[in-house]
Amino acid sequence: MADLDGVDGEVDILPVLANKLYISNSTSVYKRNKEFKLFYTPEDVEYIPLCDDFGPYNISSTIRFICAIQNELTSNKSQKLLFVVERGRRLLTNGVFLIGSYLLIVHKMEPEAVWEKFASIKSYFFEPFRDATFAPVDFGLSLLDSWKGLK
Repeated sequence: MADLDGVDGEVDILPVLANKLYISNSTSVYKRNKEFKLFYTPEDVEYIPLCDDFGPYNISSTIRFICAIQNELTSNKSQKLLFVVERGRRLLTNGVFLIGSYLLIVHKMEPEAVWEKFASIKSYFFEPFRDATFAPVDFGLSLLDSWKGLK
């Protein structure tokens, strides 16, 4: 089970694709694991908020991320790739959205199967996506909802 402490807790190294792709937001974990090649969200993959919204990423940014991670995986076949996300609920939610989108599109996984990959992270460590306002949230869009829409 992914070990988290506090609302902005750390996700220990979580396997996404066995012996290939992992995700973590723990600065201490990946500094002591030299077996991984670290991968961060590319600069051209960004979400531009309008108000208090934070995601999900648009299709253009999502595809750029998928191309970047696919390139890293194919050019470093002998090394494990660790996708490092900064700490914070919104950053973790966006990072998991991107990795999940990769699984959905490249590996043709069903949204529910993608969600199962992250089941060891307690759901309250993810923040539901919201509408682009500063008003109180009257609904939340989950990661699963987002992947279903992407499919």
